[in-house]
Amino acid sequence: MKAPLSAAGEPDIEVLSEQRSGYPRATPLGWDNILFHFVGAAALLGLLGWASWWLARAVFELGLAAALLGLGLGTLVGLFVADLLSGIAHWAFDTWFDEHHPIFHRMVLVVREHHIAPQEMFRYPFYNDTGQLSVIALLLTAPVLLPVTLWAPASVPAVAGVWACVLFAVCFVFMLEFHKSGHRRPVHGVTRVLQGCHLLLSPRHHWQHHSGAYDTHYCLINGWADHVMDAMGGWRTLERVIQRWTGAVPRSNDDVWLETWLPPRRRALWSEARGDKSDVGRVTSTRKESP
Repeated sequence: MKAPLSAAGEPDIEVLSEQRSGYPRATPLGWDNILFHFVGAAALLGLLGWASWWLARAVFELGLAAALLGLGLGTLVGLFVADLLSGIAHWAFDTWFDEHHPIFHRMVLVVREHHIAPQEMFRYPFYNDTGQLSVIALLLTAPVLLPVTLWAPASVPAVAGVWACVLFAVCFVFMLEFHKSGHRRPVHGVTRVLQGCHLLLSPRHHWQHHSGAYDTHYCLINGWADHVMDAMGGWRTLERVIQRWTGAVPRSNDDVWLETWLPPRRRALWSEARGDKSDVGRVTSTRKESP
């Protein structure tokens, strides 16, 4: 189902941003969490600085033609993998867990809130978004970057791999900032050009997630991987496998939140997209405050 459009042909953000209050909300991060995220961000910055220095030396050693080939391949891989992993993270928190989970309860609250009140994402400070993602990006890229930059000779595959990791890390850390670009009213300038070239998430693409059953268009960087995962039925395949192994029901907690808190017009869009499935009573209510 397509997002409702305004007179200008853009997603009607006035309709799609309607929200209600009273739902459980995440508490602010404590100073211990902020410090941990700051240390992770500093470590990632140091790693990326070292990788960039290695790249500069490798480009000089390889020559322009070989270096450009490696950088071009790395750009395609880095952008696609960043978009894919942003979608996997988004899908995982939309589909599984609930707000009482002992580890992920805060993240689940933030994700559930985003379906109920999309524009509330703008009230979260920059460090709140990027700090925790820096730690994850560090854990994902260090096992590749350190061995290659310390022991591998300069080559096209090495340059491609290192640059892909650097670009992936930057995109992943700023993932939620890119996500916000999919929720802003029509803009102009560089952002508009990047969105038009499908290098940055656009409202027209992302609001298909918010105006349907919330079960497609998960990717948050540029939407490239959505075209693969949605076309191949990748998300539904993963859900069937996990449900068979664990017995967990996909989106059961999210369905309760949407049934309880969506305002009327947005709830009508959701009900139409999902075929008015009346199975949200299969889990307990989420009105209980989270710890």
